Amino acid sequence: ALEGEYEIEVLSAGAYTNTLSADGLPVVSDPSTQNLSAAGAFYLTVGTNSFTISPSSNSLLSLATAINAAGAGVKATLVNIGNSSQPDYRLAVRSEKLANVNIQLGDGTTDLLGTLTAGSPLTYRVNGQPANPISSDSRTVTISPGVLAELRSPGASVITVARSAASARDALSAFVTAYNAAVDEMDLHRGTAQGALSGDLLLPSLASSLRQITSYSSPTGGIRTLAALGVTLDSHGKLSFD
Repeated sequence: ALEGEYEIEVLSAGAYTNTLSADGLPVVSDPSTQNLSAAGAFYLTVGTNSFTISPSSNSLLSLATAINAAGAGVKATLVNIGNSSQPDYRLAVRSEKLANVNIQLGDGTTDLLGTLTAGSPLTYRVNGQPANPISSDSRTVTISPGVLAELRSPGASVITVARSAASARDALSAFVTAYNAAVDEMDLHRGTAQGALSGDLLLPSLASSLRQITSYSSPTGGIRTLAALGVTLDSHGKLSFD
């Protein structure tokens, strides 16, 4: 992502289309055993697309589960609009996109859903442009390559993109720690220590590899050596990082 500032003006946060099972249907007090209809198959309409929903059992819970598994672009949940002693579970079906979408569920003879709220798209501008606001069916939008924003409510704000050295600093610090741990481990197998690798040709090979790491130089780029990043080698063969 490029560094810079982006002025975001959200004109409308948009809305999802929300539906709820209609009044006059059988009251469901136990959604695991009761349903809105005795039908074995249901017919879901989302926009111009139609889906056949076949629950695994004749229960409201199974119906909601089957709707969610249909990949129809809606999300079904169960809502108790009654109370604890007299529950009244309804099927709530909501669009997954910010849009005014026709959502209906039928059992072949009766429409089971009523629309609570019609959806609408999110609208916004970036740096005052364009004159006709940008429309989106999602609250997550791409402002610039590598810059995604979640626009939750109307209003103006500024997104600042700046580079942080924290991750590079942490990586260099971890590298120095690991390098010095390798040096300490090799020292345990030299001289009077008489470790398991004492006299083994692997030790000088490893030492040579470590020296090549510390002396590496890139022929291009603004930072060409570890020293340019603040990583230095002391007289004991250990690295330090400032």
